[in-house]
Amino acid sequence: MKRTGGLLLALLMTTGLALGTAQAAKPKKVKTEAEVEWYRFVDLGIEIYGDVHSKKSKCEKGRNVTLVYNGPNGTPGTVIGTDKTDRKGDWEYVAEEGQPLPEGNYAAEVKRKRLQTGGKEIVCKGTTSPNTVLAD
Repeated sequence: MKRTGGLLLALLMTTGLALGTAQAAKPKKVKTEAEVEWYRFVDLGIEIYGDVHSKKSKCEKGRNVTLVYNGPNGTPGTVIGTDKTDRKGDWEYVAEEGQPLPEGNYAAEVKRKRLQTGGKEIVCKGTTSPNTVLAD
């Protein structure tokens, strides 16, 4: 009888543990979009700017954006610079005078970000913008 009672208790504990694990909420995944809007010549060089969009404003602000130059014929990207988005999701990168920015395709990359909000976990998805062509 002792053996049966111990086995039953172990079975109940295992089942309870499995149910508790199954009830843990999965994080909500939120789509993110990034873009390189345009560029302009400023006193110190060239400014390239864009923004990050999401249905959740928390997924727009404070995101690290990497500006990448994608060479011709699909050559891998070269990191040009980085910035952090403001509260509206806007970012900018200013190339200093003398820093050459070749004509061609530029994209903004944003990595995935995990947030805790109100006891719930949100995962802001990472993304890469479509290429934007910069020319003189």
